[in-house]
Amino acid sequence: MPKLEELVNKNLNKIYKKIKYLTYCSLIPLTIAMFDGCKKDSPTQPISPPKNKPPVVKIIEPANNNFTIKSNDVITFRWQGSDEDGKVVKYNYGLGEINEDNSTQKTYSNLSVQNYRFHVRAQDDKSEWGNTDEKLFTVQTYVPPAGPTGNTNSSGYVKIQLGTSTFGVYVKNLSNQPLSNIKVSGGDYGIIQGFLAEDFSLNYLSEVYYTGGYGLGKSAATMETPEIFLRAKANNEARSRKLPNLRNNKDIEYLGVSSFSDIKSFYQEYDLITNLLGISYLEYLLDNAGKKFAYPIKAAKFREDIIENASNYGKIVNQITSSIGKEWDADALYLDVWRPKVISVLSHYFSEDKLCTLKGKVIDINDQPISGARVSVGVLYGDTDSNGNYVIKSYKHVKRNIEGFLREGTYTVTASATNYVIQTNNINLVAATPQDERNPYIASNKLDFQLGGPIGGNEQTIVFQPKSEGIDSYVAYNSPNTNYGNDPSLYTWYQPNVTLIRSYIKIDFSTMPRFSQITSASLSLSGASWHVQDSSLSQAEVAVKRIISSWNENTITWNLQPSLGETITTKKIGSFGWQDIDITSTVNNWLRGSQPNYGILIMLYNETVRQEATFHSSDVSGSTQPKLTIKYKL
Repeated sequence: MPKLEELVNKNLNKIYKKIKYLTYCSLIPLTIAMFDGCKKDSPTQPISPPKNKPPVVKIIEPANNNFTIKSNDVITFRWQGSDEDGKVVKYNYGLGEINEDNSTQKTYSNLSVQNYRFHVRAQDDKSEWGNTDEKLFTVQTYVPPAGPTGNTNSSGYVKIQLGTSTFGVYVKNLSNQPLSNIKVSGGDYGIIQGFLAEDFSLNYLSEVYYTGGYGLGKSAATMETPEIFLRAKANNEARSRKLPNLRNNKDIEYLGVSSFSDIKSFYQEYDLITNLLGISYLEYLLDNAGKKFAYPIKAAKFREDIIENASNYGKIVNQITSSIGKEWDADALYLDVWRPKVISVLSHYFSEDKLCTLKGKVIDINDQPISGARVSVGVLYGDTDSNGNYVIKSYKHVKRNIEGFLREGTYTVTASATNYVIQTNNINLVAATPQDERNPYIASNKLDFQLGGPIGGNEQTIVFQPKSEGIDSYVAYNSPNTNYGNDPSLYTWYQPNVTLIRSYIKIDFSTMPRFSQITSASLSLSGASWHVQDSSLSQAEVAVKRIISSWNENTITWNLQPSLGETITTKKIGSFGWQDIDITSTVNNWLRGSQPNYGILIMLYNETVRQEATFHSSDVSGSTQPKLTIKYKL
């Protein structure tokens, strides 16, 4: 009589194979079934702007001109533009066609044989067009060289030389359309010549054909198969278990990554069948169009089942596997979600990003669950439910431009709750990725917390002072396209007819307990120097403004400044050493989530009076980096 573990494993393998097969097969049958303009806080311009200068554009790739390519070549044009007294807003470019957008590159492939002229010009923010740069080139017919291997041309043709014999090989798809850039390899095995066609872009699987003594056809089962074709067979078996690189497929729209338990949200938002047509419409087509719709119906029904029951599936499997101590966790299995661009019908397949899920329980010293506690890993977090359980998942949503990934590695995890002592633990996260039907078990990483308390309302202090990983930079009017993200200093400076400089700072305090009552928050800057050269001033004075749009330390320039909100406060700089700036109200808003934390701008209060104040940035050596000191009660 079979053992219990053998029976369970056998049934699990069947379930796993069905999910794996029907999941990635959804695309094929469904295609058968249906055919800053942001408003910036503008400073008073201290320098009278000169007459507008038109933008300049230059094609930087390819570097040469009047060149020749083959008809099967892929060519990419890259260019860059600049505007001395403003910024470039768009480009006009093409090979005769008209394209107008802010792209800085364009790729062409399979061009017909003729002469070409690629042009590009730039338009600035004052609607003035600049110079036109161009490249001339010629496309010639590609003739594959004869050899034991070669790639097909645009007609799907390649010559293969085997010994003293030359063979012409055509490669086509199942619709009898020629396939270009397919690698064909030939082998001479006495009376048999074999040819292997392989598509390394992974859009097509290989097929092996023999010619010679056995005529045209697939290899006979009784014939000894040469080693080259055995390798091809192994490659095909591997490829059949793995979809092509869908994220780089020009015909596929990649939507994001979701855990198996959350996949329903993608289908509800983007899937045409889920939202509009429904299964009944496909069944109607089946009744009126014949058997060719039978397979799409099965796939659509599977889609409905898997979407509606995703959260329950893991529970069912875990009940079965609990007898042998193994787990299948729907929160830990990650799926890539995508759809063909021609129709809004979704499919999904195992993600290869090696993403992790962290879950566990938060309890008090009496082993009772703590509800509403927050467990944080960097910027990702999860709040406990009434049973003290939390889940922190990875995710990516391309169209909403949001993502949060937990990848393999060592992390510091913090648990906090109102009136409890904060606890921090380290964990090494390992991704759980199913390998095949023999290993369907998958589990989340586990980390539990036991918080001391409850405690009273004693005031506590926490200091956030990032080193080189800190986010800060300055921008300069006289160098409008230069980034200073790695400079050890931050400047606020105005010198007539020379420059105007501002500084941007963002300090991450996301590990702060969410339920804290902040009593004070102070931004401290170490003053390297200050100076005034105007009789109306005895001290330099800066203004602190809230930033209301995202920016990047390594790309911010004068021409790429984020949008600004209200003035938080002002500060007079008349002494050396640390300068403390009160930003309590703003930090409270950031902590509660009523305002996003994009950081603050330090600028001169009056940008038309000659003065300066210089501070150390996070990239300075020592211990004088900007710091945020927060006093709070739990």
